[in-house]
Amino acid sequence: YCWNSEEKWHFRGLFFLVIAFHIAMTYIAVLLNAWYGDFFNMLQQYDEAAFLPILSRFAVLAVIYMLIFAYTTYAQQRLQIKWRIWMTNGYLQNWMKRQVYYRMKVLGSDTDNPDQRISEDINLFAELTLQLFMGFCSQFMILVSFGSVLWNLSPVLLVPLGSLSFEIYGYM
Repeated sequence: YCWNSEEKWHFRGLFFLVIAFHIAMTYIAVLLNAWYGDFFNMLQQYDEAAFLPILSRFAVLAVIYMLIFAYTTYAQQRLQIKWRIWMTNGYLQNWMKRQVYYRMKVLGSDTDNPDQRISEDINLFAELTLQLFMGFCSQFMILVSFGSVLWNLSPVLLVPLGSLSFEIYGYM
């Protein structure tokens, strides 16, 4: 596995860097959510003095989010390329070691460019696997973050049931 190869620290470092970037983007999304609340409260109260500070806070958050997004994309693509190179080298060495290329020629296989097919299949596997895993991690972090925001915004619901009453926390 690439996690135990010679470059394991590079793989691990890139992987955890991408996870950290996704955590940072989720945190910025929560801050933007709070900003929307402040912005619409300011509009509702006609608070002209708060307009520029709120707008400048949005600009800072937007610039930070764009930078983090760009570096996340770069780090994730770099991780994908490293993983792809590692897998391609392993599969090609295994293919060459067993002399499959020779047997394909002798048996008259009409498969063209099997090395390119291996490379393309590995590229698709690495790309789709990383996208799926990082998308799942990102959406899970968003679920937890905004779930806690919603929980904290929800008042306690008092449900009377005859002579008893029950309190439901975070009912939203």
